[in-house]
Amino acid sequence: MRRVADLIAENEFWLLVVYGVPLLFARNLPAPVFLTALATIPLFWLARRVARGAWTVATPLDLPAAILLILGLVSVMVSDARAASIVSFGEWIGGFALYYSIVNGIVATRRRTSAGHTELAGGKGASSPDVGDSRIGVGVWTLVLVGAAMAVAGALGLRFSVKFLPLPMLDLVPKLDLEFLNPRGFTPNIVAGALAPLVPIALVWTILQRGRALQFIAAALACVLVAVTLLTQSRGALLALTTACVLLPFLRSPRRLWLVPALLIPLVALVFVLGPSNVIEMIMASDTQGSAGERVELWDRALRMMRDFPFTGIGLGLFESTVLALYPPFYSPPDAPLPHAHNLYLEMGAEFGVGGLVAFFALVTTVVGVGWQAIRRAANEAQGWLAAGLLASVFVFLGHSVLDATFLSTKVSVIVWSVMGLAVTLFLIERET
Repeated sequence: MRRVADLIAENEFWLLVVYGVPLLFARNLPAPVFLTALATIPLFWLARRVARGAWTVATPLDLPAAILLILGLVSVMVSDARAASIVSFGEWIGGFALYYSIVNGIVATRRRTSAGHTELAGGKGASSPDVGDSRIGVGVWTLVLVGAAMAVAGALGLRFSVKFLPLPMLDLVPKLDLEFLNPRGFTPNIVAGALAPLVPIALVWTILQRGRALQFIAAALACVLVAVTLLTQSRGALLALTTACVLLPFLRSPRRLWLVPALLIPLVALVFVLGPSNVIEMIMASDTQGSAGERVELWDRALRMMRDFPFTGIGLGLFESTVLALYPPFYSPPDAPLPHAHNLYLEMGAEFGVGGLVAFFALVTTVVGVGWQAIRRAANEAQGWLAAGLLASVFVFLGHSVLDATFLSTKVSVIVWSVMGLAVTLFLIERET
């Protein structure tokens, strides 16, 4: 048994596909298949315990993660649609497990290898950037490649609509019937929610490549991510992405952050020229909620849910059924889908209760703090730029979440949990060197 545990623990970084892939397609698989895949997660934790004497590496996110899982379980117990809530809770478990598998698969294995005096601080080859461990580089490549594959599939199955950019090339993009993945086509906001956070990482990764061939591949993948994100015309994602890309060089050189307010002057002037009300309407309107008023109405409904269910929440995954039964909207069309509050923070408060909202804020602010410390403690330029790219990616996610709740889609959450895992891993490696 010890040999099996050692084998699993040593190769956890690669074996996470056992439940990582089903997690990516959670809403497309039958619930029993998805939950069966999740049932393999305890085996990884048990293998760590047997092989290393610890369930997991201690990370800065442990406390808020534990609180969210406890409150999520409470939300499942009070749900009046328990089957749906169990699946949603399983998606959260899968996300946390993915995060811990990335951290343990790199940090714990690195510690064990270092104790055996075997060099594993990869990334010191002729064409690979030195980011502290070769598996971090593999993780970044995997993340960008998965994102590019999602971009191609998203573009072919995208539910196109001209919003604010009249793009004639929309008619040139072939349309495929990807009914297995989504019978109604991919929602632009979800596609953008998965791709936009990867753009800063792909741009940084392109700069860090030492070989021309790898730099060309990374640049091509970055172009694919940018192009499809533009095709979605997701206002929230594009606004968050633009802001993060502007901040990216300043994150790497914090002493120049004082220049950022000066960059806001032209933006403020543009807002006044276009008219503040017009700008707000343009940003907050979406393809599912036709006007800013409809979105604000959903925010109001989420706040009412938080007021009425402050301790337990309404139940995981039950926003639409709850809002229609108890808080019927007046502005939204009768046939409009209402899967969430179009604001992740309000959605967390509605589903998990006020305590869940506080825990989620603690989790994301800790990630931001970890990313900032990783930049400050970087041992070299490569680690510093990668940390800045990961932090910019988190900023894209947090900014987009103000206007949407795409994180509830596992196709988005897999990307975000992976980014968080790599950011914390980089921080822990830098702290130990």
